[in-house]
Amino acid sequence: MWSIESINNSIAVLCSPKTVNQDSVIELQPVLDELLMKNINRIVINMSASVYIDSSGLGSLVKRVAHFRSADGDIRLASLCSGIRDVFSTTSLDRIIKLFPDVDSAVKSYSSYHGPSVPIYKTEKDEDS
Repeated sequence: MWSIESINNSIAVLCSPKTVNQDSVIELQPVLDELLMKNINRIVINMSASVYIDSSGLGSLVKRVAHFRSADGDIRLASLCSGIRDVFSTTSLDRIIKLFPDVDSAVKSYSSYHGPSVPIYKTEKDEDS
């Protein structure tokens, strides 16, 4: 079960469940929605309790990250076990989602935060304007 560990300086630290899959990430959605309604759009997920993540869990996390970035926020992951970190590395998702060795460094990374950490691309319609 996902839980809010702390909220300080508009940064929320969440704790992940033991298994991260599509079902467990669906349970995360109401927690994230509540935080966004409170204008808290900078999230750190403490993954220290997680020992397994599957492809549907990865995909669901990527969708949540994209949603937060569209709201000028971000979701960063911290304290991943070596197996889960290897999954992110093998799939190159560590280039999309920022990973940190511990919660403190993930929280501190927001001190220089200036919006989404990936480029926002213009559509053809935007270029015509």
